[in-house]
Amino acid sequence: MTRLRKFLHVYSGIFFAENSAVGLCFLGVTFVNWNVGAAGLVAILAAWIFEKLTFPARRAFQPFYFYNALLVGLSIGALFALSPLTILFVASAAIFVYVLTVSMENLFSRLLGLPILSLPFAIVSSLCYLFALRNTNLFVNHL
Repeated sequence: MTRLRKFLHVYSGIFFAENSAVGLCFLGVTFVNWNVGAAGLVAILAAWIFEKLTFPARRAFQPFYFYNALLVGLSIGALFALSPLTILFVASAAIFVYVLTVSMENLFSRLLGLPILSLPFAIVSSLCYLFALRNTNLFVNHL
């Protein structure tokens, strides 16, 4: 049950709340558009699996490192229909934003004393949009 609560804290953390009910509501709202909800779940799972494979000593699940991965997954899911290629695209973008979040948080907090908030999301989502301009294999949703 605690893992589910921590998972829901990733969703509620976007609204700066640590309430599981808020996270559950936001999770439900993301599934209004099935592509958005599924891409958000894929992004969180990809980042979490990457963390478990690369940082096995880290025991505590810290939702802070997964907010940006969720936002990237939601943004890609809002633009593209879910397909195996899109799932791979979401997973790779989530892993990239996780690594960028960990490294930028370490750099910004130690050297500058500043929070990074969603700066990694802005960087990675912009790169994903630029990549998608040239890649015609991704099916764009009609909004």
